[in-house]
Amino acid sequence: MSASLDDLFVYFKIPWVDGVVPIKMWSFHNVDHRTNNTSEAYNLRFATRLSRKHPNIWSFIQLIQSEHARFEHILIQLDTLYNRFHKGTII
Repeated sequence: MSASLDDLFVYFKIPWVDGVVPIKMWSFHNVDHRTNNTSEAYNLRFATRLSRKHPNIWSFIQLIQSEHARFEHILIQLDTLYNRFHKGTII
């Protein structure tokens, strides 16, 4: 085996195999989300709504507050739907 290939294996083994992330965490078998697409989609939504690269603190706080209100509204809707479904009112 060439020296550069040995170096590659050493590089891979030290941080990954013997590193802080256990091998069992590498497997995504039976996991619903195998990618971080949902996180990336939210990051894009957040950045788009912020509409500038370096916002002032007040516009940032306002965005955080509006996102909080949005998620509270979504949770209320989901809770209502869940309760209706489990009480048998949805046909």
